Amino acid sequence: MPMSTPEGFVDIDTIPQMLLKRVDVVTGGASAVYGSDAIVGVANFVTDTGFNGVKFNIQKGISTYGDGGTVDMGLAGGFKFFDDRAHILLGATWRKDDGIDSKFARPWGNDVRTLQGAGTAASPYFPMNGARQNNVTFGGKINSGVLADQQFLAGGTLGAFNHGSKSCAGGTIPTNLPYECGGDGGYYNGQIRATLDMKQFFARLDLDITDNLQFNQSISYVDKYSVGTVNWIANQSITINRDNAFLPASANPAQSPLNTINVPTVNGGNPNLKPEIGNTISLGAVFRPTSKLSLAIDYFDIKVKNFIYLVQGNSTEPQQVCYDSKGASPYCALVARGLGIYDANAANALSSANAVTTWYQLPINIAEQTTYGADIELNYRTSLNHQPLNLRVMATWQPHVRFKQAGVVDNDYAGAAFGSNGVQATPKWRVTAFLDYKVTDNLSISISERWRAKLHYHSSPAVVVAAPDTIKDVAYTNLGASLDVPMGRAKAQMFLNISNLFNVTPPVAGFWGNPNPGQFGEFVAGDDVIGRYFTFGIRGKF
Repeated sequence: MPMSTPEGFVDIDTIPQMLLKRVDVVTGGASAVYGSDAIVGVANFVTDTGFNGVKFNIQKGISTYGDGGTVDMGLAGGFKFFDDRAHILLGATWRKDDGIDSKFARPWGNDVRTLQGAGTAASPYFPMNGARQNNVTFGGKINSGVLADQQFLAGGTLGAFNHGSKSCAGGTIPTNLPYECGGDGGYYNGQIRATLDMKQFFARLDLDITDNLQFNQSISYVDKYSVGTVNWIANQSITINRDNAFLPASANPAQSPLNTINVPTVNGGNPNLKPEIGNTISLGAVFRPTSKLSLAIDYFDIKVKNFIYLVQGNSTEPQQVCYDSKGASPYCALVARGLGIYDANAANALSSANAVTTWYQLPINIAEQTTYGADIELNYRTSLNHQPLNLRVMATWQPHVRFKQAGVVDNDYAGAAFGSNGVQATPKWRVTAFLDYKVTDNLSISISERWRAKLHYHSSPAVVVAAPDTIKDVAYTNLGASLDVPMGRAKAQMFLNISNLFNVTPPVAGFWGNPNPGQFGEFVAGDDVIGRYFTFGIRGKF
């Protein structure tokens, strides 16, 4: 698929939803088939290019909390003509998603989760609930001058700001950070899911010009309108003039402004990049002890050299490598200083003229990535009351996903919830199970279970997190039912799906890179934050 953004991301909404034949999900290493980018798995969307007939889908969704409503409608058709030498596919989809504007619409959102500390042995990170930011309030706070530690209350009146504590359950917040447990400080609210209004159209033409020459052309059009919001806790700092009529007479008009230099960050490409080189070893075996039972095991071992990595000059690790090298490291190209001096002991190194002027973020062939593990699949087919019953279990074991970057401590993303450069959760064990049962000739039910193993907070051994450094494992259960109903010549089916059947909340987490209370990283990527969700509708084809 073509890229949807300059950063190389693909928008799956460009895939024709009504014409999907299947989605192949490989949860372990798949670079032998799909390339080195698939080192931790791949999802392959396969369209039904040979579909003939007409099919439709209408469905509505709502959460157990009465929000997050969705409406989906789709229509698709496939037709042959020109003596069956030509085939055309047409598909159209409309989706409306009301979104969920506030995380406080969920019980876990009121926890205001965060990860505090400095990540060092002297001040390890520790997870906590109820953190507050002590330099802002929802009404506004005065942080300097004679009215320092006063806050604006309802109606604009001034009142004392009540501080929380730096000593919290689980650890101590460094004194130089503006966070406390408890008190009158502010915290963030955010949107769980953005609103969406999407219209999609897809067309494809296949033509056999001769018996040996084929032509095909496809067109995809997507019109999306999505609104994402974050509710900030405070405005930027403002200056109150000494003649402000709302200041009391005792206020000292003398102000001492703090000059802040905003350093821009520049993202760019790298014309000197070299191709990545991937070496893959894969071994597979299938065991069929009976006609009803099969077990498949696929082992993989992948090593990627010249790995292209987006190195961020504003990150601490590459900066330190640059300064330790006194300017000799290639990382120094990512940190532009006024005088170009990177040796802290050199003359004028600490002068304001040598301050950082620009951070750069560039892709560089500076890393190596390795992983190994196994994909396991168990299938069992039997019958119950003379009706088919199928069990399928898929598991992935991936004990290490090592990332080696020159001059920087090796990272192992396996079993880590968060890592540097935005890398997200990679559990060492992931298991998905499906149970399908055809109760009658017209009624079917399905149950699926998705489980991930427990995680630790960070991929780098240099980052210290207070014991037990564990984000709990979690499992989600989904229930589905479908009923075939007569509808003239059409084969129609009514369906009901309940995801996260037991309304399991996401385990407590915290992102090391953002201690702002409640702003980001309160849950692990892939964990369910919506809660129990109902989807019902009708689909059919003729």
